[in-house]
Amino acid sequence: MSLLCVLVKKARIVGNDENCNSYVVLKIDNVKSTTSVVKGLNPGWEQEFYFDVNDMVLGLQVELWDRGKFWDKLLGLYYVKLNEIATSSQNADERWIVLDGELVLSKNGQITGTCNPTEHRLLLRFFVELPADLTEEESKDLQQKLEYLNEILDKEDFISVRDCTMNLFYFS
Repeated sequence: MSLLCVLVKKARIVGNDENCNSYVVLKIDNVKSTTSVVKGLNPGWEQEFYFDVNDMVLGLQVELWDRGKFWDKLLGLYYVKLNEIATSSQNADERWIVLDGELVLSKNGQITGTCNPTEHRLLLRFFVELPADLTEEESKDLQQKLEYLNEILDKEDFISVRDCTMNLFYFS
């Protein structure tokens, strides 16, 4: 079993509503975690989340929301496959992510990515910690297998992330 580690750092929300009350939702498989609500256009959380992962074919879905009086509004989202994430804290991926407005689904309804960028950004740091009992050689072998599996999945009959006109689940 591997451990996905995600640090939600901060966001840049474009707009003129200083009363924005934002929070971030992280989803993987059937598990969901949420940050606290922070006010303003440049919220900072510095909150860490950990997910036990058995299947590296899964993906992490990240959503930025604005808490409303009666209902919440989705500001943007991001999706990354676990096998595309760095596999040690030393190689952790920390970057500003441009959030998109739509999910891209495969023909069988699986999430394959996101499209239609928004102007909102989110700073995340994430990595996958492989089981501690693996040797360095086993770890490299596992990484190669994950990369190979990712290539196979990309060649299957999935809709391209660039084709945002078919089978989309749209958030507004």
